[in-house]
Amino acid sequence: MLRTVLIVFLLGISLASQAQLSVVAYEKETNTTLPGAHIQLLNPEGGILQTYISDVDGKISIQNQWVTKLDTVTLVCSYIGYVTDTMHVTQKTGVVKFKLSPSNITLGEMVVTGQYSPNSTEKSVHRIKVIDKAKIQAMNAVSLRDVLTNEMNVRISQDLVLGSGMQLQGISGQNVKIMIDGVPVIGRLDGNIDLSQINLNDVERIEIVEGPLSVNYGTDALAGTINIIMKKKVENQLEANANVYAEQVGTFNVDASVAASIKKKNQFRLSIGRYYFDGWNPGDSKWFNYFEKGTADDSRVQQWNPKEQYFGRLTWNRNYKKWNFNTQTAYFNETVINKGTPRSPLNVSAFDDVYNTQRFDQAITANRTGKRSNLNIVVGGNLYKRQKNTYVKDLTTLDEELSGDASDHDTSTFYQVMSRGNYAYAIIQDKLTWEVGYDLSYEYAQGKRIEDDNKSLGDYAVFTTAEWNPIKDFTVKPGVRFTHNTAYDAPVTPSINLLYRTGKFSFRGSYAQGFRAPDLKELYYMFVDVNHNIQGNQDLKAEYSDNYSLSANYQIVKKQTIYRLEVSTFLNQIQDQINLAQTDGTLYQYINIGDYQTHGIQLKAGVLFQHLRLQAGFNYVGRENSLADDYDNVDEFSYSPEVQTSVLYNWRKKGLEFAAFYKYTGELPGYALSNDELVQTKMDPYHTLDGTISKWFISRQIRISAGVKNIFDVQQINSTSTSGGAHSSSSSSVPVGMGRVYFMKLQWQWKK
Repeated sequence: MLRTVLIVFLLGISLASQAQLSVVAYEKETNTTLPGAHIQLLNPEGGILQTYISDVDGKISIQNQWVTKLDTVTLVCSYIGYVTDTMHVTQKTGVVKFKLSPSNITLGEMVVTGQYSPNSTEKSVHRIKVIDKAKIQAMNAVSLRDVLTNEMNVRISQDLVLGSGMQLQGISGQNVKIMIDGVPVIGRLDGNIDLSQINLNDVERIEIVEGPLSVNYGTDALAGTINIIMKKKVENQLEANANVYAEQVGTFNVDASVAASIKKKNQFRLSIGRYYFDGWNPGDSKWFNYFEKGTADDSRVQQWNPKEQYFGRLTWNRNYKKWNFNTQTAYFNETVINKGTPRSPLNVSAFDDVYNTQRFDQAITANRTGKRSNLNIVVGGNLYKRQKNTYVKDLTTLDEELSGDASDHDTSTFYQVMSRGNYAYAIIQDKLTWEVGYDLSYEYAQGKRIEDDNKSLGDYAVFTTAEWNPIKDFTVKPGVRFTHNTAYDAPVTPSINLLYRTGKFSFRGSYAQGFRAPDLKELYYMFVDVNHNIQGNQDLKAEYSDNYSLSANYQIVKKQTIYRLEVSTFLNQIQDQINLAQTDGTLYQYINIGDYQTHGIQLKAGVLFQHLRLQAGFNYVGRENSLADDYDNVDEFSYSPEVQTSVLYNWRKKGLEFAAFYKYTGELPGYALSNDELVQTKMDPYHTLDGTISKWFISRQIRISAGVKNIFDVQQINSTSTSGGAHSSSSSSVPVGMGRVYFMKLQWQWKK
C-alpha cells in the first residue's frame, strides 16, 4: 500500500513538472493564426525567462518549471503590424488564445487634418500622406523645403530673393494651403509661402492632403493642404534637447528645447534657435569660413544669398476632464542680404538690398471629446512684416548708409485674425456622424504699395459634412461650404468623398470643388513709378476648380513583413485663373485670364520589415498648354515624370541608423510667346540623392549624424526656349542646389 502511494505521488510530481501550456496567436479581425509570432514568458519582476516563436499554426507549447511554481503566468505576444498584448493566466495546462488587433503600423499614422477626431490614415475617407518625425530626423531636414524635396508630386522652385516655392499636382504654390496646427501661414510673396522660413525643429509630423479641402479650410486649399503638427505632449517629467548642425557651404545652426510635465495635466515646451547661412556661389569650396570678410570685387555677389534666422516657440498644453487646451506663441525673424556688384568706375561702393521678415503667431485650441461627440475650436492671430531697404556700402571702410531714393525702400505688413470650429455628433453609432462648423477670417494689410496705404478683407463661412456608412466597410462623406466675402462673390463649395475597405484592399474616390480667393495684393496692389505700372483689380473673381481623384491601396502582412501598394490618379480643372497680364500700354494688372487643367497618375510601393523601411514611387503629371487652342502645332498637354525612392534602416542593437533618399525630377516642357512668336520651352531633368548615417551613444542620449546631400552635385539646370520659325534658341540657368553638401549634426537629449 505504501509502495502504491509513493508511486502515485512521484508520478504526480513528474506530471506537474511537465505541465504543458499551449499558446496560439490569432489575427482578431479574420481569426486566422499568426505564424512567427513572438511569445515571451516573464518572471514576477517582469524579466524575460524564455522567448518562443509560433509555428506554422501560430502555436507554441510551454513546458517549464515556472508554469507550476508561479500562481500566475505572465505572457507577452507580439507580431509586427499588430498591437502587442499581455495576458496574466492562472491555468497550468490547456490553451491560451491571443487575438491581436492591427496596430498603427498597418492602420497608418494618426492624423487630424479634415477629421472629426484623431483617426488613422487607413480609416480616413481622405487620402492623407504623412511625413513622420522618423523621416524628418533621418533626412536631417532643417526646413519644410528640405523635407518636401523627396516627396512625390511636389516640384520645388528657388528664387534667390523671394525664397523657396512649390508646385503640387502641377499647380502653383499659391493654390496650396499651408497651416501650423490648423492655423494658416500668411505672408505670400508672388503667391508662394517661403518654405525655407518654416523650420522643423519642433515638428511632430507633416500631413499632406492632395486635392481640395476647401469645404473645411476655405481659400487656397485648391491644389492641396499641408498641415504641420507641432510637438505638444511631454511624456516625461522633464525633457531637454539641443542640436548643432553644420554644412561646409556655410551653414551653422543651433537650436534647443526644454519641456516639463506637471502631474500629466499641464505640459510646457519652450524652443529657441538660430540658423545662419554665409551665402554661396558656384565654385565655392570653402570649409566653414562663416565669419570671413568678403572681398571688394565681383565675387561678393552670391547666387545664394546669406541669411540669418532667429526663432522661438512657447507651448502650453492642459488636460482638464474631457477637455484639452493648447496655446502656442511663436516668433520668427529673418534677414537676407542681396549683395550688389561694385559700382563703376572706381568699384569702391555697391548697392546692397537687405530684406527683413518678421512673423509673430499666436494660437489657442480647445478640444472636447465625448462618447458620441467631438468639439474642436481654434483661434489664431498672425503678423507678417517684410521690410526692404537699400544701402550704399563703402567697400573700403565697410560703412553703409540708406539710399536716398525712396523707391528703394518698402515695408509691407499683413495681419490676420481667424477662428475655426467644428462639432461632430454620432447620430447613429458607427453608422452616421454629422458635422457642422464655422470658419472666420479677417485680414488687414498696410504699406505704400497698397491702394490708400491700407486695406482689409473679411471672409466668413459655415460648412457641414457627414460620414455615412450605408453598408459595412463603405463610407460616404458629402460636404458643402457657404461663404460671404467682403470684396467678391464667393462660390458655394461642395464635395463628396467615398471609401470602401474590403480585406486587404481599400478604394477611395472623390469629387471636390476648390477655390482661391484673390488676396489683398491682387485686389489692391499699387506700384506706379517711372519704371513700373502694376495695379490690382477690385473686379477679380475667385478662382475655382473641380477635382476628381481615385486611388486603390493594397496592404498585406506576411512573415512579419508589411507590403503596401498604391495607385492613384487625379484631374484638376481650374476656371477663372488669376494672372498678372499686360492690359493696356505699360499697365500690368491682375485679371481672370482663363482656364487651366492638370492630370496625373501615381504608383507607390513600400516594404516594412522589422527595422527596415523601403519605399519607391513613380509619378506622371500632365499640364495643359493654354496656347493649344490658338496653335495647331502645340500639344494640349505637356508631361513630366518623377521617380522617388527612400531607404531607412535602424540597427537598434548597435545604435546605428542608415538612410538614403533619391528623386528624379523629369524634364518640364511647355510653350510660350516671345515678341508674339511661339517658342517651345524646356527645363532640364535632374537627379538628387542624399545619404546619412547616425550613431547613438550613452544610452541614446547623444546622437551624431553625418552625411552628404545632393551627392550628384546638381547646382543649376538649363531652361531653354526654342523658336520654330527662326530656328533660334536661348537658354538660362535655374538654381536648384548648392552642389554636393557635406553635413554633420550633434543631437543631445535628456529625460527625467
